[in-house]
Amino acid sequence: MALAPKTRIRTPSGLRFSTRRLYSRRREGRRPWPGSETAAVFRIQEELWLLGACGVAVLRRRLAKDREPDVSATLVRRVGETAGARGGGQDEDPAGTASILSSATSARTTPTISVVIPALNEAANLPYVIPRIDDSVDEVLLVDGYSTDQTIATARRLRSDIRVIEQEGHGKGAALRTGFAAANGDIIVMLDADGSTDPAEIPVFVGALRAGADFVKGSRFLQGGGTSDMPWYRRLGNGGFVALVRLLFAGRYSDLCYGYNAFWAEVLPTLDLDADGFEIETVMNIRALKAGLNVAEVPSFEHKRRYGSSGLKTIRDGWRVLKAIFKERFSRFPAHAEKLPARVSTRKAT
Repeated sequence: MALAPKTRIRTPSGLRFSTRRLYSRRREGRRPWPGSETAAVFRIQEELWLLGACGVAVLRRRLAKDREPDVSATLVRRVGETAGARGGGQDEDPAGTASILSSATSARTTPTISVVIPALNEAANLPYVIPRIDDSVDEVLLVDGYSTDQTIATARRLRSDIRVIEQEGHGKGAALRTGFAAANGDIIVMLDADGSTDPAEIPVFVGALRAGADFVKGSRFLQGGGTSDMPWYRRLGNGGFVALVRLLFAGRYSDLCYGYNAFWAEVLPTLDLDADGFEIETVMNIRALKAGLNVAEVPSFEHKRRYGSSGLKTIRDGWRVLKAIFKERFSRFPAHAEKLPARVSTRKAT
């Protein structure tokens, strides 16, 4: 007995088609395949086809699962590497992840945290940002970019101890550099004033830093992250930039043009920031790679801004990001950056 030529399996889609064809033949009272004379033969053929269909489905699910980034496993691996490099010894804790994280966390003194918020006419959005900042944050700096509304008054009403600093220069990059220079904390966290970045995620960034990372960047495209404020053309552009950075700098980033980052203040001289516009986020991420910093990505969700319109212009700022990528590729990194890994490893321990 031989199967008809049209029933050969070549692709998963062909397999599903053949299964449906088999059942339709049985419902119509016809023999399932030419040459099959008994019900026993039919059952054998049916079971073989269904077994093949199930096998293909299971294989496809397993392959898809293997392609998903395992954030927790990556963090645990990096924590283990950091603890081993500092003499803690990952093998000394066969019990599991909890002791690894606790040993890495206790290896440093409790750091102070500064949050830098660049703002330009964001009085209506600040009530959705400043009150949500956790009490563990020691310092909040609002960098005002020459606002003409009640941004400063609103910020001081919402948090009495907030530090308001006047921006030097123009653009988001200039505002961030102004805030970084004035920050006093051991850890600096970047936060947007329009409500798109959630202050409730700050402990995730700080936890990754205390677990061994030098620079932590949020990603909207890791499992657990997402965005409700990215049209298809911006998503396409961001994906192209991510692929380009992977090609030119051998990085493994899943997101690039996203401004939710946190880092140890001592890495600022190494990053040597000089960008003025939205491209500063891309420059920071690339220079962290070039300096050999221990970079970690954590999932983050980007919300739509509450009120007003964004100052981001897709074509103009996309072109600036593209120029920044190629500029970083063909420019020499500052010489003092080469000494960073040794200096980072000497952070004070308890």
